[in-house]
Amino acid sequence: MIKIQSVFPNIKEEELRNYKAHLAIGGKGRDNRLPLNEFIRGKFKKYQEFQNSPNFKRRFIFSLIYYRKNEWIFAGIYEVISVEKIEEQYKYETKLLNIYEDLIGRLVLHYVKPHPQNTYLTLEKVFDKLEIVELLHDKVTLEEFPGFENVDINYSKLKNIIKSEDDSWKSALSNMQGIYLISDTINGKLYVGAAYGKDAFWQRWTDYAKNGSGGNKKLKKELEKNGFNYVNNFRYSILEVYSKHIKTEKYIKDRENHWKNILQTRGEFGYNLN
Repeated sequence: MIKIQSVFPNIKEEELRNYKAHLAIGGKGRDNRLPLNEFIRGKFKKYQEFQNSPNFKRRFIFSLIYYRKNEWIFAGIYEVISVEKIEEQYKYETKLLNIYEDLIGRLVLHYVKPHPQNTYLTLEKVFDKLEIVELLHDKVTLEEFPGFENVDINYSKLKNIIKSEDDSWKSALSNMQGIYLISDTINGKLYVGAAYGKDAFWQRWTDYAKNGSGGNKKLKKELEKNGFNYVNNFRYSILEVYSKHIKTEKYIKDRENHWKNILQTRGEFGYNLN
């Protein structure tokens, strides 16, 4: 692998003590890809500026975002302008510097954190351990709709897709009807739902993006019991799809009932009430 110094020649060894490395990751009980989703939405600067502790006690922040296991996307170099404590949080004012702009969102680096909790590190301890994995052709963005048979997304990605109204996802999910599955990755419980009507999957999944439960009483109760962040344990996939012009609403409801029986999603084993 190529060493980091070859692409950041202007960061001299004697200057490293002026930088804090931020390895942005969702954190305990949160989706690991939350910072990446915020970056894709153009909200990473704001996301980074709110901290639970005074984590940036240096002039510059060398920002990296979790991409894959032991791999990080370069998110830019920020100058710390000021910081103030607001109740239990620290609000930073930062400025994204106009250097290495062509690498932001494209440069993928390899780094193994010495401990899962080590998110804020001094750059001198990290810099020479960063290795280049790849330079993406384009800035990282939402994946194109992968086909109904390949849909398998978490809540954070679902919310991002709905909020951004990504064309490829919205077109696909609005124009077909069928049966979907919500999986709880903690307790293994499943929920089977049907999508039909004008915007079918898109409309139904918009409801889940808004409140996590989509109005389902058992899902809502689970979130009330464990806190809303529990929604990050839900995954969304699609079991069957049909053209709106071929199958009736009754047929879709019958198929929904079929999958409820097959997967035993009623009662204690699932989230379906009927």
